[in-house]
Amino acid sequence: KQYTTLKRRLDETESENERLTEQYRSSSKELILYKNLIDAPENPESPTKSKDYQQLKLTIDKVLQENKLLHAELNHFKTS
Repeated sequence: KQYTTLKRRLDETESENERLTEQYRSSSKELILYKNLIDAPENPESPTKSKDYQQLKLTIDKVLQENKLLHAELNHFKTS
Protein backbone atom coordinates (compact mmCIF):
# COMPACT_ATOMS: atom_id res chain seq x y z
CA LYS A 1 0.00 0.00 0.00
CA GLN A 2 2.83 2.40 0.82
CA TYR A 3 4.37 1.73 -2.61
CA THR A 4 1.05 2.56 -4.30
CA THR A 5 0.75 5.80 -2.36
CA LEU A 6 4.33 6.82 -3.19
CA LYS A 7 3.86 5.89 -6.85
CA ARG A 8 0.68 7.98 -7.04
CA ARG A 9 2.43 10.98 -5.44
CA LEU A 10 5.35 10.61 -7.85
CA ASP A 11 2.99 10.52 -10.82
CA GLU A 12 1.13 13.59 -9.55
CA THR A 13 4.41 15.45 -9.01
CA GLU A 14 5.69 14.53 -12.46
CA SER A 15 2.42 15.68 -14.04
CA GLU A 16 2.63 18.98 -12.17
CA ASN A 17 6.28 19.40 -13.20
CA GLU A 18 5.35 18.78 -16.84
CA ARG A 19 2.52 21.31 -16.59
CA LEU A 20 4.84 23.91 -15.04
CA THR A 21 7.50 23.26 -17.67
CA GLU A 22 4.97 23.74 -20.46
CA GLN A 23 3.67 26.89 -18.79
CA TYR A 24 7.26 28.18 -18.52
CA ARG A 25 7.91 27.54 -22.21
CA SER A 26 4.66 29.15 -23.28
CA SER A 27 5.18 32.22 -21.08
CA SER A 28 8.76 32.63 -22.23
CA LYS A 29 7.76 32.44 -25.89
CA GLU A 30 5.01 34.99 -25.33
CA LEU A 31 7.35 37.37 -23.53
CA ILE A 32 9.97 37.06 -26.26
CA LEU A 33 7.32 37.82 -28.88
CA TYR A 34 6.32 40.96 -26.97
CA LYS A 35 9.95 41.97 -26.63
CA ASN A 36 10.55 41.46 -30.35
CA LEU A 37 7.46 43.52 -31.10
CA ILE A 38 8.76 46.33 -28.91
CA ASP A 39 12.24 46.13 -30.44
CA ALA A 40 10.89 46.13 -34.00
CA PRO A 41 11.52 49.30 -36.00
CA GLU A 42 8.67 51.73 -35.66
CA ASN A 43 6.39 52.39 -38.58
CA PRO A 44 6.73 56.09 -39.51
CA GLU A 45 3.32 55.97 -41.23
CA SER A 46 1.57 54.85 -38.07
CA PRO A 47 -1.19 57.25 -36.96
CA THR A 48 -0.17 56.90 -33.29
CA LYS A 49 2.82 58.63 -31.77
CA SER A 50 5.88 56.58 -30.94
CA LYS A 51 6.26 55.70 -27.28
CA ASP A 52 9.15 55.04 -24.98
CA TYR A 53 9.03 51.35 -24.24
CA GLN A 54 12.21 51.30 -22.17
CA GLN A 55 10.43 50.51 -18.89
CA LEU A 56 8.41 47.74 -20.53
CA LYS A 57 11.61 46.27 -22.00
CA LEU A 58 13.24 46.28 -18.57
CA THR A 59 10.20 44.62 -17.01
CA ILE A 60 10.12 41.93 -19.69
CA ASP A 61 13.85 41.30 -19.21
CA LYS A 62 13.31 40.93 -15.45
CA VAL A 63 10.42 38.50 -15.97
CA LEU A 64 12.45 36.45 -18.46
CA GLN A 65 15.34 36.27 -15.99
CA GLU A 66 12.98 35.23 -13.18
CA ASN A 67 11.48 32.56 -15.46
CA LYS A 68 14.96 31.18 -16.14
CA LEU A 69 15.74 31.05 -12.42
CA LEU A 70 12.45 29.33 -11.61
CA HIS A 71 12.96 26.85 -14.43
CA ALA A 72 16.48 26.05 -13.19
CA GLU A 73 15.11 25.62 -9.67
CA LEU A 74 12.40 23.30 -10.97
CA ASN A 75 14.95 21.21 -12.87
CA HIS A 76 17.16 21.01 -9.78
CA PHE A 77 14.17 19.91 -7.70
CA LYS A 78 13.16 17.28 -10.28
CA THR A 79 16.65 15.76 -10.33
CA SER A 80 17.18 15.74 -6.57
